[in-house]
Formats: sequence, structure tokens, C-alpha cells
Amino acid sequence: MNHHFFLTFFIVMIITIYSVNELYSMETPSKVNDINGYISFHKGDFVLAAKRLKKNLSSIDINKHQGQYLDTLSQLVDTLYILGYLKKALLELNNARSLILRLNDRWRIVQYLNQLAMIHYALGNNHESTRFFQKAHEEALKAKHPVLIAHVMNNIGNCLFIEKDYDQALIFYYACLDLLEQTDDNTLKTIVLVNLFRIELRLNVFNDNYEQIFNIANQINKMPDSHQKAVYLITMSRLIEDYQINEGIMDAELFNLSYLALHDAKEIGSNFEDNQVISNAYGYLGRLYEMNDQYEEAKTLTMRAIFFATQGKYPELLYRWQWQMGKQHMFCDDFISAKKYFRLAISTVNNIRMEFFGGFRNHENAFKEHIKPLYTDLTELLITEATQSRDEITRKQRLKEAITVMELLKTAELQDFFEDECTVSQNAPIKIPDRANQNTAIIYPIVLPHFLALLIIMPDGIHHVKIDVDAQDVFKTVEQYRKDLQIRTTHRFLYNSWKLYDWVIRPLEKLLKVQKIDTLIFAPDGVLRLVPLSTLHDGKKFLVENYAIGLIPAIRLTQTQNFNKTDIQILINGLSEARQGFSPLPSVKSELRDIKKMFNRKHVLSNNQYTIDNLTIEFTQNNYNIIHIATHGIFAGKKTDSFLLTYNSKLNMDQLESLIGKSIQRNHTVDLLTLSACQTALGNERAALGLAGVAVKAGVKSVVATLWYVDDEATSIAIREFYRQLMTPGLTKAKALQNTQKKLIANPRFWQPLYWAPFLLIGNWM
Repeated sequence: MNHHFFLTFFIVMIITIYSVNELYSMETPSKVNDINGYISFHKGDFVLAAKRLKKNLSSIDINKHQGQYLDTLSQLVDTLYILGYLKKALLELNNARSLILRLNDRWRIVQYLNQLAMIHYALGNNHESTRFFQKAHEEALKAKHPVLIAHVMNNIGNCLFIEKDYDQALIFYYACLDLLEQTDDNTLKTIVLVNLFRIELRLNVFNDNYEQIFNIANQINKMPDSHQKAVYLITMSRLIEDYQINEGIMDAELFNLSYLALHDAKEIGSNFEDNQVISNAYGYLGRLYEMNDQYEEAKTLTMRAIFFATQGKYPELLYRWQWQMGKQHMFCDDFISAKKYFRLAISTVNNIRMEFFGGFRNHENAFKEHIKPLYTDLTELLITEATQSRDEITRKQRLKEAITVMELLKTAELQDFFEDECTVSQNAPIKIPDRANQNTAIIYPIVLPHFLALLIIMPDGIHHVKIDVDAQDVFKTVEQYRKDLQIRTTHRFLYNSWKLYDWVIRPLEKLLKVQKIDTLIFAPDGVLRLVPLSTLHDGKKFLVENYAIGLIPAIRLTQTQNFNKTDIQILINGLSEARQGFSPLPSVKSELRDIKKMFNRKHVLSNNQYTIDNLTIEFTQNNYNIIHIATHGIFAGKKTDSFLLTYNSKLNMDQLESLIGKSIQRNHTVDLLTLSACQTALGNERAALGLAGVAVKAGVKSVVATLWYVDDEATSIAIREFYRQLMTPGLTKAKALQNTQKKLIANPRFWQPLYWAPFLLIGNWM
């Protein structure tokens, strides 16, 4: 699906919710203000609508006009939702809870529950969302009104669609259509037909889709002109594009239908002075001409889209059209103009990213689908320019610029995952080193749509290699490889290990040998975070047997000072007992005992002593170089689902940051955080990203953690050996981990990567 579609889809969802309000008749005496808010909403001026509705809400006598108050409140909630102010919308609904519960009005109760469910879903509160949807459905069934039931079921279908549970979503959508056969509600019927068509596109199930497109167009044309109608027309043009891409066709009749839909949307926008609709219509017209290779016309239309997005102050549209303009210039080989617009788009989106996209926390891939490709498009352009340049200085400069863009991307990714701009500032200077330390190579493997790029900072400067492999091939290979690595009964993993070695390492072998590299530091991108690159095999040895290996989220986010081993203060914590539904970790007891003896410590927080309260006391009163935590840890696709298990609760990432922050407030930085027995969700890039960024979030220089849960005994052996190696004078953390893993490989019992590979060193490798 086109990566601009997400926002339009959510707007359609909100209009679906709002249209329930149209079933009610408005009361007086404040009818004029109500109508003004209503008109502003339908013109697409949501900011003005919110102001008018909020003002009107405060002037209504709630005791005399309860129905009018609740209808105005519902309209305000829908408006705040569209603007992305989800918590404000939720607060407004919660404030009206007691009034709603006093009413014997099933219509308004259903509306209230429906809105609560949608807001909780968008905020990522799935349990609450499900609960309110169930209640809304139950109340709607009691009302025995098909339109009301259909509205609830359509919204449930929308959420199932986002969750990619297409089979269940289809059940709800088809049930909606059956209900609507009893009514004359063409608006909702149109929405459901659009939703069904979207699913068929996703599933590549084509049942008279060509005819269905024209059926949808006829349904939309029956609607009176409004902001909603314009949104549906634009949505239809997007569906036509997706249909043609899926079918691999460029149909003149469909082109004309899409053109007419966008032209009509533009006219509606002009009549209502709706800059948002006008900008969207021009932008997608530009996209339509771009697909037809009419680039000059496409650029003219896209420039108009930029103008109206600027006039209406819609940065969420502006960045899309700046991005589109950059691609159109790139297609015309105008690299200077393309870079200009890509950079403008990045600047625009960075100013709104946390506020605008952060509202829809349930859509985990929002960043990956709607922002990341902007950065990688610019990176690809810079690499292409470097490849084509005959001037060595220009070539090096473009490669350095490409690394800088990837650093910006990695920073933005972590900010998005942790929902926190303060994790690291985008405005902090980015200093890309011209050269790496002696014997060290810093490697950025970047998966681009049609090739894999390797950008390498080495002791003699910056290099790059281009590998002709499609992104889908890389994704499928890595996904299967991750699964094979965790099967102990076969050596099947070796096949994909060799393949990945040929892509990522073999092209660099001569460079690495000439410059006597013994340490590889990877800043992996996307799917490559899912596997430990230490496991790549050249046919004779694993990569870690030849090189010490570390990972960094980004070079700008890494503190690269040598580890001071003269005065070690370590805080030792762990949980060996079964708690909160998690299995026991029997080897943790001996692991903590041995570490205590190794560092000559008297105090250990284990089992019932290992609590957040006791951790708080320790961090408040003492400075530690190393923090060791041996417990179950989960890194999931969302920050809110990531935690370390304590005896009586779960320590989330914000709490971990707060604890370690107590040391930072005393100008003391923790050198190493060791997380023994943690794991990431299988195949989840966001989970791997969270693990990669934990050092940055926690405010420590480096982290040793596991990518998946390891055999309890192997974990204890590895951790103890790592600390023993770490205390060796002159040995870096990366070398200490390398020696540990080589020792496990030499043991026939632990030879397979399943046992030793998930141990990752993240951050400062020195």
C-alpha cells in the first residue's frame, strides 16, 4: 500500500464515528454556535471547529439541555481526535461519564462507548478498547437500530484491519453491509465498500474489482458536497492507484476516473475554502501524472500542493509534497533540487513527528511506513551521486552526508520508539569521523529497495560497497535465519549464514585484511537488527572467531571512552524464583554468588530484596560503574510493553532511566549495564530497535544483553566468563565478549549459535 495512505484512513475512520451524530436532531438555545462548529468541521477547518465547539460547550446549561451538551461534546471529541489530541479527547469524555451513565438514552451511550473504544485503541490501550467495543456492541444490539449497530461494527473492523486480522475484519464489514441493506444510509455503505476493497487489495483477492471501483465512485457522487465527500474522492483515487499497482496495469479509463475524482475534490475544496482538501487533491494529481511519466506536469501540480499546505499551515501534508517533489526531481536526474526538497521534508516532519504521529500509538509501523522511507530515499540519492562522481573529494563528501542522514534517521527512530524527544536531541551536532580508530571498522549496512549499501568508516577514511540484492530478498533471508538460529536440532542455519556473509562481509574482506581490522562495529538498519551478525559464517569460521563485534544505535549516540577498570563498583541484582507468571531461573543464584565473589562485594539484591524500592535506595545513595540485572526481560514492539521483571512488579524503561538518572545527576555515568536473560519478540524489528536503544534511554555507556532467551546454564557461564575477561588489563569490552563467545563455541555442548550468539554488546565497545 502507498505509504501516504495511513493518515487518510484514520480521517475516514473519524468521519465514520462522527456521522452517528447526524442521527440526532440538534436542540436550542445555542443552535447558532452549534451550526458554526458543524460548518467548520464539514469545511475541514478542524482547529476553528474545536475552538467554536469548546466555547459553545461551556455556554450550554447542562441541566436543561443534556442532549445538546452531549451532542456538542461528541462533535468536539471527534474534532480533537482528527487533530491528534487524543488525551484531550479522552479527558473530555471522562468528564462526561457520570452524566452519560445517568441517561436512559441508548443512542448516546453507544456513541460514548464507541468513541472511548476508538481513542483507547489509538492510544495503544488494547484491553480498554476491547472492553468498550464489547459494551458498545451490546448496547447497540439492544437499541435494535441497524445503522447504529453497523457504525460500531465498522469501527471494530477498522481496528482489526490495522491489526492485519483481515479475516475477522471481513466478517464485520460484510455484517455491516447486510445491516445497511435495511436502510438508506449511503454514506456508511460507501465507507464499508471502501474498507472491503482495501482488504481485497491487501489479500490480492480480486472479485470484480474493476466494476467495484465504479460502484464506489457512483456511491460517492450521490453524496452532497462536503469535506467528507472530498476525502472519499481522494481516498478512491488512492485505491485506484493501489489496484493498478497490484494488477500491474495502467488503465486509461481508471486514470480518467482518478483524475475526475481528484478534480472534483479540488473543486469542493475551493468552494469551501478548504486548503487541506485542495492541497491533497493537487498533491495526488501530481502523483497521478508522475505515475504516467509526465514529470513537468507532476512538478507543477505538486508545487501547488506545497503552496496550499503552506497557506493552510498543514505540515503533515507539506512534508509529503516536499518529499514527492524531491522524488520527481530525482527522476529527472536533478540531484541538487531533489536533495533540497528531501531536506526540506525532513526538516518539516521533524517539527511535527512526535505530536502528529505519536497520537496513533497502536500503529507500530507508522514511523517505518511514513517517515523512514524519506530518510532512506535521500540516503539512496547521496550514495547514487557518490557512485557517479569522478571527483574523489565529492565522492567522500556525499558518503559522509549519507552517513549523517542515517544518523538522523536512527535518532528519530529511537525518539519515536521511546516516545521521548529528550532521549536525544535532533539538534545536537552530528560529527561523523573521517577515520575510525586503529584496527576498527564502523559499518552501516543499509537495506534499500533495490540494493544493499555498505558504508564503512575505516582507519584510512570512508568507503562504500553496493550489493545487488532486493530488499525483499534480504528481509526473507533474515527472517528465516532468525528462526533457524533458535532451532538446536539442526544445522540448517548455516545456509542463510553463508548467504548473509556473502552480502555483508565478503565484499569487505580485502579492505579489512589490508587495514588489519580486528574489531567490527555495526550500526544495523531495519531487519538486520533481528540477527546477531557475529553468527555469519565464511564456510570455516563464525565472524566472531575472526573479529570482536559490537553494535551501536548510532555513532552520535555512543560515548567512546576507555573503560576505567581501577575502581569497580558493581550493583548485583537478580531473580531466581518464579514470579508473576514467569518461570524460575535456577542458575541465577550461582551466577550472582560468583559475581559477588569475583568483585568482592558484600551486598546483593536477590529475590525478595530485588524490588524497585530497594533499587531506588541504592541509586540514590551510591555510584556504580557496573549494574548487573539477572532476570526475565521483555523487549516488545512498544516501549510500554518492554520491561525487566522485579520481585513484586515490572521495571519499565522510563523507570530504569529515572533510576540511573540519579547517578547522572551527581555527574556519574554508568559504564556498563548487563541484562541477563532478556529477549525480544521474534521477528519484531521494533523490539530489536528498543533493545538497541536501551543504552541511550538508560543513560549508560554500554549494555550487554541477549537478543533471545538463552539456556539458563549457558547464560551463567557466559556472563561469568565475560566479567573475568573484562577485568583483563588492556582488553576492550568487545574483545572480552569475543573471547567469551569463542570459549563457548569451543565447547561442543554450546557450539551452536543458539547458546552464545544472542549476547550483544551495545554502545561503547572500548
